[in-house]
Amino acid sequence: PTLSLTSYANYRVHGRIHPIVTEFTIDTGAAVSLVRQDVWSRAAKDDGLQLVPWLGQTLVGVNGSPLQTHGQGLLQFTLQDKTFEASVIVTNDLKVEVILGVDFLRKYSCVIDCGCKTLCIPFKHISMQFLGSTAPPVREV
Repeated sequence: PTLSLTSYANYRVHGRIHPIVTEFTIDTGAAVSLVRQDVWSRAAKDDGLQLVPWLGQTLVGVNGSPLQTHGQGLLQFTLQDKTFEASVIVTNDLKVEVILGVDFLRKYSCVIDCGCKTLCIPFKHISMQFLGSTAPPVREV
């Protein structure tokens, strides 16, 4: 049989979007990075960030429902003392504030070290907080 981990735990890192302190969820199951509408609006008010229409494919959430997107924008943020820039899709269909998806992880050659609970970005190791059980349930498929 094939074994599959259920998606019920995740890693988060603390950071800043300009003056806004927020949590960034590290999600290897997300193809693109996402930011919740209210977080984008607060950042845009301070920095005049602009959205352009999202012309990509329909995005689907973890529950299989399509995400309502408001556009795509370029977001600068800080994790510890290092500044990053990522293209993000803005949606109000998120329970978390920001998701750093595979697009961000690839762009910055990130490595997730689950044993040490660190997000390793070249020349930077950022501590992560694990949310969920230490032994997520495994189900047979």
